[in-house]
Amino acid sequence: MKNILKSIFVIFVLSSLCAFKVSSSEETNKLLSNDWSFKGFSGKFDRASLQRGYQVYTEVCASCHSMKLLSYRNLAEEGAVIKAAGIVDSMRHFKGSAICFNSQPEAITGIMSHKVKAGDVVVIRYEGPKGGPGMQEMLAPTSLIMGMGLGESVALITDGRFSGATRGTSIGHVSPEAAEGGMIGLLEDGDSIHIDVDKYILSVDLSDEEIEKRKLVFTPLKKEIKSSWLKQYRALVTNASNGAILRTDLF
Repeated sequence: MKNILKSIFVIFVLSSLCAFKVSSSEETNKLLSNDWSFKGFSGKFDRASLQRGYQVYTEVCASCHSMKLLSYRNLAEEGAVIKAAGIVDSMRHFKGSAICFNSQPEAITGIMSHKVKAGDVVVIRYEGPKGGPGMQEMLAPTSLIMGMGLGESVALITDGRFSGATRGTSIGHVSPEAAEGGMIGLLEDGDSIHIDVDKYILSVDLSDEEIEKRKLVFTPLKKEIKSSWLKQYRALVTNASNGAILRTDLF
């Protein structure tokens, strides 16, 4: 048990170092020279444990990258995320008609009232960090799509995020988000959306002229919120592609 916990702790430390982009050689030497303690266990890092932990960590990372795929094109100029391992082969390449909802509750109502049909791409917007505000976890819409037998004939895109249990052609973290004027906010019902997981394509079939025309008359929706803290958060937060962190360059 002690060795297991030690390996877990090593993986945690290594993942933290990678996340903060710290020099690995410098930090490795520091780890090897310092004492550590974790849940009542203490000791020193030895190089063999560190190497074993790093091997497990890199294998886990490789697995994660194979499951989550960045998708680009005119619908997600700053990126989007899809869990590729949860998609059936027949849905890796998909073209469908957009059916748009401006919140998760609106989408749930629409799906349950059978507004969504085979061949549709469900668009859930204003659920990103700024639009939510806060980017709540969304499991209900994808679960309903699966439960209604539409998992192999309906795709879903959103500027929000999903539960880890989500399956199907569900693309999240679309950036820029609708609340900041992203393309997902300009979509209209019936627009043709093209998804190709293997070619990293997420696009809407609109001419540049039509896109510019929509931008000229577009005003992002703002949800009514009472909390002054949430209002400040909404004003300062960046989109998912930029980490949903608060901007500091305004001060």
